[in-house]
Amino acid sequence: MSILFPTIFAFVASLTPDINVNHKYIIISYAFLAVFWGGAVSRLFHWKGAVGKILSLILALSLTITGIYDFAVIIKDNDSGHRVSVNLNSGLTSWLAENLKKDDLILTPEYSINEVTMSGVMMYLGWPYYAWSAGYDTYYRAARAVEIYTTASAQVLKETVEEEQITYILFEEGMKFEEKECREDVIADTYPLVYQSDDGRIRIYGTKE
Repeated sequence: MSILFPTIFAFVASLTPDINVNHKYIIISYAFLAVFWGGAVSRLFHWKGAVGKILSLILALSLTITGIYDFAVIIKDNDSGHRVSVNLNSGLTSWLAENLKKDDLILTPEYSINEVTMSGVMMYLGWPYYAWSAGYDTYYRAARAVEIYTTASAQVLKETVEEEQITYILFEEGMKFEEKECREDVIADTYPLVYQSDDGRIRIYGTKE
């Protein structure tokens, strides 16, 4: 039952809209199964005669080698060339931490791990997968974000920003949102520029009066 239950659960139930996460339950079943493999090796070792001991040692060595190989792959794939690092002391991160309050809401590109997300500010959308997989309607916010970033109408921009209670709009040089071209000129004509990164790549506009 301990082996079969997680596997059955993986195929008949889903705790999130993303069915791909159910592979974790199959991994749990595999971990439970390993207990029985360990028992089989132990019983084989205690058989009378040298054959059982030799076979059990060969099997134990084979199982151990596969684990060592997996561990080596993990170590290799976590070297300096595969790591994601974020400068928590950058001008952007510091400015966000110092100027945005707990009730402020900033609209950004679909960021996942960067200086904005690590600053601790409240984002309007960010990378939608995390919220989507938890059951939230991210499609609505993505559509509204597209409207804000791409509209040619200052009136539509103001109305949408006010309805969604967005207090800051971040624009990144050359950005697209949902594969659509963005219009910074409309945002810049409507709201004041309150921050610009040292390299000029990031600009933030304040929407509060």
